Amino acid sequence: MAAPEAPGVGPPAQDESIIREGSRIILDVNGDRHVFVVVKGRNKVKLGQAFCSIQPLIGCPYGSTFGVAPDGKTLQQIPPAVAADWLEEAALEVTKNNSQLIDAGDANQQLTSERIADLRSQGVHGSAIVEALAAHSATFDAKTEFSQAKYRKKKAKKYVITAVARRATAAAIAEAYFLRQPARIGHLRLDALALLLSLAGLSAHARPLVLDACGGLVLGAAAERLAGFGTVTGVYMGGAPPSREALAQFDAGRVQSGVRHASLASLLRRRPFNACIVAAPGLDPGAALRALLPLLAPSTPFAVYSPWMQPLAEAMHALRAEHAAVGLALQESWWREQQVLPSRTHPKMQMNHGGGFVLSGTTVAPPTRSAGATLA
Repeated sequence: MAAPEAPGVGPPAQDESIIREGSRIILDVNGDRHVFVVVKGRNKVKLGQAFCSIQPLIGCPYGSTFGVAPDGKTLQQIPPAVAADWLEEAALEVTKNNSQLIDAGDANQQLTSERIADLRSQGVHGSAIVEALAAHSATFDAKTEFSQAKYRKKKAKKYVITAVARRATAAAIAEAYFLRQPARIGHLRLDALALLLSLAGLSAHARPLVLDACGGLVLGAAAERLAGFGTVTGVYMGGAPPSREALAQFDAGRVQSGVRHASLASLLRRRPFNACIVAAPGLDPGAALRALLPLLAPSTPFAVYSPWMQPLAEAMHALRAEHAAVGLALQESWWREQQVLPSRTHPKMQMNHGGGFVLSGTTVAPPTRSAGATLA
C-alpha cells in the first residue's frame, strides 16, 4: 500500500530550465541571426544549407549550444568552450601591416569551391575547412594578426554553424525582431521597451492598460513583468485588435493567459486602471491619451512610445495646457553596443542609432466645482 501523500504536497513542478516538447524558443545562429522555433519532434530548422531535425533539443537546458552533425541532417549538442576554443583570441601583438597586400580577389585563394564542396560532403568539420582556406590563401601569412583573426571569423560564419537555444523572453523577442524585422514591432528597441515598463510602474498586482500596435510585444512584456500576479488589458480602437504576432512567440503559458483583449467602448464602466502604456506609432499620441485618461485612476503613471519626437511634444503641450498630468518628461533612449576584444575594445562602427522617444507622466484627478460655485 502506497504511503499517503503529505498534506499540501502536489506533483513535482516541471523544471523550467529544460526545453520540452511544445516549447517556443529562439535559436541564436552564429550571434547574428535569430530563428523562432516551436519544439516539436518532426519540425526542422534550416542552418546554413542543412535542414536539421530539432528532436535533439528536447530535454536540454536553455542556453545549450548546438552544431550540425557530420551527417548534415541533425543537430548535436556541443560544449560552448569547444565551439569557441579554436577561435579563441589572446592578446595580439601587432608585428605586421597590410600596406603591401594586393587584393586580387579569388585569385588569392588556391582552394577551389569544388574542393570545399568535396570536403563538406566527406563530413569534414567547418573549423578544418576554415583552417584549410587560411593555409591556401596567398595573402593570409602577410596579414596583421588582427586581420588574420577577422578573416577566420568571417569564414567561420559561413562554414561553422552554431546555434544557442534561448528562452523566448521579452528581451530576446525584442532583440530578434529588431534585428530582422523592426517594422513589425514599430521599431521598438529593447532599451525603449524596458524604459516603457519602468516609467509606467508595472509590478505585481498592478492593473495595467496597454494600447499596443507593436505586434503584441508590449503586451507580452507587461504580462511577463507581472509574473502571473495580475492581468494585462490590451485595449484596441476600431473593430478588431491589431496583429499580435510577437505575443504568440512568448514561451511561458502564463504570459498568454495573463493578457485579455477589449475594445475601448467595453471598458468605459470598468474599474479604473493604475498603470498605462501606449505604443501605437500609427496613432496620434494626443488623441490616444484623451481616449484613455478617463479610464485611469488618479495618480496613475503612464508612458507613451513613438519613433518620432514631434507627436509626443505636441501631446505633452496639450496635457500641460489641460492640467491633465504632472511630472511630464520627454526623453530619448540611448543604446551603444561595444566590441570587446583583446587590445581593441571600442564602440561598434555600424549600429542603429534610433531608439525612439518616450513621454511619461502621472495623471491627476479632474478639477471639481466647489459648493459655492455650484449654487451660483
